[in-house]
Amino acid sequence: LNVCMTVAYVASLKELLPAELGSSTKTLHNNVLSLFIFLGVGAAGGELGDFIAALRIQTPAFQLALLFTGVIGTAINMSTFWCSRVTSGATYAFVGASNKI
Repeated sequence: LNVCMTVAYVASLKELLPAELGSSTKTLHNNVLSLFIFLGVGAAGGELGDFIAALRIQTPAFQLALLFTGVIGTAINMSTFWCSRVTSGATYAFVGASNKI
């Protein structure tokens, strides 16, 4: 089921997103869209203020580590878009499923 859904996702990405867009542009759009969704849900749940307050009292090392995870996540997202552009959906899904073994 995981492989089938991943193949369908990659196929829909290739179909819906213009091929001339680079991986960095796709990553930017994906991250901005996700940011608005998470900010909206966090604000609606009343957790956004608590998150900011908790982040302010953390050590600079923790804040830097949190920033680093965001940078690494962006790099993974960019490599995902690149990989889905240069391979087929089936290959992408198979490699993704194989790394869990």
